[in-house]
Amino acid sequence: LYLVLLPLLFITLFQVLMPFIFDQGPFVGLQQTQLAQSGQWLAVVAVSGFLVLAIYQLVERTGWRHLRGMFAVAVFGVLSLLTARSALMASFINYDLATEYLVYAHAAPAVKTVLNELEELSLRTTDGYDLDFAYDNEVSWPYSWYFRHFPNAHYFGSSPSRPVLDQAVAVVVGEANRAAVEPLLEDRYYHFEYIRLWWPMQDYFNLTPERFAHALDFSPENPNASLLRRGLFDIWWSRDYSTYGQAVNRTFDVTQWPVSDRMHFYVRKDVAAQIWNLGIGEGGVKNPLNELEVNVCNTNWQLMAADTIIGTSGSELGQLNRPVGVAVGADGTLYVAEETNNRISEFTADGAFLRTIAEDNGVVFSRPNSVAVGPDGNLYVADTWNYQVQVLSPDGQPITRWGERGEYGQAAQAEPVNGFWGPRDIAVDPSGNVYVADTGNKRIRVYTSGGEYLRDIGSSGSGPGQLDEPSGIAIHPDGRLFVADYWNRRISVFNIDGTFMYTFPVRGWYDEQGNRPYVAVDVARDQVYVTDPDAGRVLVYNTLGECLGSFGQASREGFDATQFRTTAGITVGADGQIYIADSGTGRVLRFPPFEAGTAPAVQDSGASGGLPLQLDEVTDEVGSGVEATEPVEAAG
Repeated sequence: LYLVLLPLLFITLFQVLMPFIFDQGPFVGLQQTQLAQSGQWLAVVAVSGFLVLAIYQLVERTGWRHLRGMFAVAVFGVLSLLTARSALMASFINYDLATEYLVYAHAAPAVKTVLNELEELSLRTTDGYDLDFAYDNEVSWPYSWYFRHFPNAHYFGSSPSRPVLDQAVAVVVGEANRAAVEPLLEDRYYHFEYIRLWWPMQDYFNLTPERFAHALDFSPENPNASLLRRGLFDIWWSRDYSTYGQAVNRTFDVTQWPVSDRMHFYVRKDVAAQIWNLGIGEGGVKNPLNELEVNVCNTNWQLMAADTIIGTSGSELGQLNRPVGVAVGADGTLYVAEETNNRISEFTADGAFLRTIAEDNGVVFSRPNSVAVGPDGNLYVADTWNYQVQVLSPDGQPITRWGERGEYGQAAQAEPVNGFWGPRDIAVDPSGNVYVADTGNKRIRVYTSGGEYLRDIGSSGSGPGQLDEPSGIAIHPDGRLFVADYWNRRISVFNIDGTFMYTFPVRGWYDEQGNRPYVAVDVARDQVYVTDPDAGRVLVYNTLGECLGSFGQASREGFDATQFRTTAGITVGADGQIYIADSGTGRVLRFPPFEAGTAPAVQDSGASGGLPLQLDEVTDEVGSGVEATEPVEAAG
């Protein structure tokens, strides 16, 4: 009888204490729910009293020594039941979920989902396991084992290559390689995103005495503490994170689990259309490859090799550490803005080191991201995290500087006229006026060569004439200003007087690793070069926004003259040679001009806005693929 009464007493006593531990206690209000809770608490107290009385009467017959023995058996019996319950939940109910603490880091259910899809694709298209697909280093655990039966599973590590991906029916990659892979797949594949790996909730990190004190605060003035304690109990008892999530204002749904690593699954559209339960859209089984607009940036990718590689990674003279901005002077001198070395390094056009401009010259930079050469031969440096522009003489002596910290974002106004937030790029027009990409404040600021404020171009937003995270800028001699409008994933084109002209989309810039794109104009060939940083490539457009092709390829391991880790700043010399900074490897690569021939018949522009044939008039018909509109005056 003890083994029945004692466990029941444990349960009722716990329920008596629960309102004081996990809530504000009984008798705290007159609302219906509060009165009901108070009544339930009184009932539990009454049941507890009855159980205590029954046990006391039993003790009078058996003695206290027998009670102590039965008490120990009851305690261990309850603990055994709790252990069995936890083992059952961990092994057969929550075994595959991050809510369970059985395993520290383990594969999510989607690992088997993707494997099953690959097996079905293979069986239904090859009548076996001969499906041709590719995967990267991020998903190699645990897929290297699961893919052992697939002879045509191609592992490409962290360096995807076009030959491997072009023949793949499916591709499985981790989050880190998505930006390098997607430009090679776009338009031909359906994309699915899953959680690959997850960890148990890690809020025990950075545990402090203050957090303990907060959780153990039982005062009525701190209801969050009681909610937190209730949430912790729910996690222990039923792996329910909803109450804890309310207490810490976070979401712990398994589909949005905060401590996880994602993977991306791509299936080629023509194959998916043949397998009815994998097809997307209405029932016709047309070949999607015949229905798609051709992405000329991909189809006209060219394998180009640099004829000169300048610099190696490091901090010594002649070495480069995260080179970002590049510029070429009238005499062919190459100037490189090194973000990590906080200096400007100079080289001949063939790569011979000349000198550096840094503290030894009395110039202090803080992670400069760009350098430009003015018509007077002076150097103009976007001193990014000093929030300023520095002007230097051709021999590197400081002339003037302007700028101040002004982190305003979308709310940026013209005042203060020297306010910047992380200016990324700088350009100088033929008249000597200076254009600064005020990236964080979402605008282009224009000054005289002496720093006198003239105007702002653009404002925050996604509409015509608006900018969102403008990074790279380039000026055409005819008066057009090309802006890499990063978060809008487009090139926005303005007249240098601030009038909006047109935009064209960029089919790239898929990742957000803190790297930003840059642009350069090849006037002789009417081309615009746009870097795609994390994809390790350069997109080539004509100045109307028609994509002509691309070159460069990403690598995370060995690097040759065709490969980049991160394409950064770009500039074009007078002879058409293209200089590209690879910020990830400490190199600047010089390429011959991109020869595209005539613009393709199938256009990849989707350009919008108005491009006047003459810069001072508006017409109704422009070039192919561009629709004219009335010009929009820029803010400021």
